[in-house]
Amino acid sequence: MSSFAYLQQKRKQLNLKVNDICQQANITRAYFNQLVSGKIKNPSATKTQCVT
Repeated sequence: MSSFAYLQQKRKQLNLKVNDICQQANITRAYFNQLVSGKIKNPSATKTQCVT
């Protein structure tokens, strides 16, 4: 489980779509999915602050 897997749970809890989060955080859907799945080992601080 990735360090950011909680984002997926929180997104579902708040009934938000991935696109909603990506738009607000100014990231791509692919980046969000890679972050949640743990494929990005060292995400930039700027992007992670926008998502969290």
